[in-house]
Amino acid sequence: MMETAKMSGAPTQAQRHNSADQRHREMLRDFGASHYPALRSSYERNAYFHRYLNRIISRQISPGATVLDVGCGNGNLLAQLRPQVGIGIDLNPEAIADARQRHPEFSFHACAVEDISTLSLPKVDYVIVSGVLQQIYDLHTALAAIATVCHADTRLIFCTYSRLWHPIIRLAEKIGRKMSLPAESWIPPDEIVSLLTQGNYAVVRQRPGVLMPLGVPLLADAINRWIAPLPGFRHLPVCTLTLARPLRLPEM
Repeated sequence: MMETAKMSGAPTQAQRHNSADQRHREMLRDFGASHYPALRSSYERNAYFHRYLNRIISRQISPGATVLDVGCGNGNLLAQLRPQVGIGIDLNPEAIADARQRHPEFSFHACAVEDISTLSLPKVDYVIVSGVLQQIYDLHTALAAIATVCHADTRLIFCTYSRLWHPIIRLAEKIGRKMSLPAESWIPPDEIVSLLTQGNYAVVRQRPGVLMPLGVPLLADAINRWIAPLPGFRHLPVCTLTLARPLRLPEM
């Protein structure tokens, strides 16, 4: 069958997969570039959620670290983390231009996560993949690419959204509270564990993210700090943080 495909000039399964992956990346890049002002407005309307989530992530980062933020947007997460060396990558060239202007102390690259190896980056202490895993076409390729910038003690922090909140978030998009994003595939925490295991990573722990996404004074912080970690509420937050480490690094 393979020989027939080669002789006839028909694309192989791998070629079709790569072509679909490339089209997917181009679609996301074009969408992000053409809708960047609207994306920024959506981010600002939900500023409390993002600030609190970034605060949770920052508690996982040791001082003086080298941090890679995958899907860095305008670089605000890196700025909040204040690493010794901060690197951000994003498909959206408009976001990267904004990040470079806002945070010149860090380095930013318009690049897909699958193409990290083309950047000649240093080994990093932390890799943050927050809110973008569900938009990656080939997760196995992405995880393999991330491994190229890891050392034995690197920690990876993934933030993924709960399917329980899917109807509420879709409602928020319809009423204009949040901007709708294309090609999202929501991945529950147990599937994240399976994907990481297949990609030669070990899950260190999972913890709840933000349970109350609206910035109601006093109430929101109390719910997110004291209620979200309780046993009966741990599966209810909008998002979950998964911390992982590499099991086997690629030979260089």
